[in-house]
Amino acid sequence: MAQMECNDSQRCAWKVGSNHLIHYAEILPMMHHISAVTFVVRAMPEAITFYTTLGFTLVYSGPENQFTTLQAGDAFVNLTLSPLRCGKVDRGTL
Repeated sequence: MAQMECNDSQRCAWKVGSNHLIHYAEILPMMHHISAVTFVVRAMPEAITFYTTLGFTLVYSGPENQFTTLQAGDAFVNLTLSPLRCGKVDRGTL
């Protein structure tokens, strides 16, 4: 019997033929890189300080704005100011 394995970039299906197993493999596109992520923050100046300390460079907007972009190499971090800066914060916000 044939070995039934697929590599990580294949979607596999096996179908029983008349006297044997037939293998169908479809090559899937692989994600190799995420260029940007966006985080919701409660305090823009502190968030910018945090990311610049990590080595990111401010490339768009700034601490007084609702939306800011920072860059490190070819990776980007977008920060957007939460409308709920005081009190209870929605789950998933920083």
